[in-house]
Amino acid sequence: MEEEMDKKIIFEQQDVEKNATHWQRVFARLCDIFIFSIIGSFFYAGNKYTLFYLSFILELGFYTLFKFTPGKILWGVRVVDKENKKLSTKEYLKRNFFVLWSGFAFGIPIVQLFTLYKQEKLLQQNKPTTYDAKTGNKVIIFNDNKIRDFFARLITLIIICFIVYSYIDDFKNNSENRTQRPDNTITNINVEMLPEERQRDNYKRYAIKRIEEAQKLYNEGEKASGSEAKLKYADAWYTIVSVHPGDLQTAAPELYSDYNTLKEKIEIRFESQWDDKKDVKTKRIHDF
Repeated sequence: MEEEMDKKIIFEQQDVEKNATHWQRVFARLCDIFIFSIIGSFFYAGNKYTLFYLSFILELGFYTLFKFTPGKILWGVRVVDKENKKLSTKEYLKRNFFVLWSGFAFGIPIVQLFTLYKQEKLLQQNKPTTYDAKTGNKVIIFNDNKIRDFFARLITLIIICFIVYSYIDDFKNNSENRTQRPDNTITNINVEMLPEERQRDNYKRYAIKRIEEAQKLYNEGEKASGSEAKLKYADAWYTIVSVHPGDLQTAAPELYSDYNTLKEKIEIRFESQWDDKKDVKTKRIHDF
């Protein structure tokens, strides 16, 4: 009897040891949202909130095909049911819905701070999150490897730095857009605009400024000669291609004709090479 009790205690201890830590779960989720948001941005040039929801849809599709997700495989964790079996697509969909609901509060900015804090406190107390309690799931470690752990920490650090830089860059761009007056008139941002409308409005004003700068550089190139003219045309080309043609048609279709005409004129004077195209930094709508 005592031997059976000892075995039961050892088994329970091993089972607890296999539970993923709070930070493993957080970083695995962060990596998944980031990776699938980046993938989603290739199909939809919208705001970050829409990409956030889209990341969950893409994650479900990926899990349906491979039965794992990049973030969880990176951190060596897996979502399983009570019998330690992988979830079916239906079960994973159900869990993701509850993650969005009771974990992220469907992305509502202020509310999600309270819901995320609640889940964090439960994990710190070694209790299941509300969404895992509802679905009967748990997150376990299936690959406890030091090399994998090192690369997981490194990649996650890079992702966090990228996210922080992205938000700082967005803040700077929004600050510049509030003070820029491309048509030399006072422009006010309509605070009642929807996020998509505000992004299109910001992108339109950004495009106007870049087109005007490219036109100025092109005119200076026409007046110059030799190497000086080539530099002016090169600067004009880098300036005009910083505006994405597809996003311009979405944000300000009335500007596209002037944009395309100027771009063609510049490209007659400046024949870009492959190395030039690699250095292009094109702004997209979702950057605003």
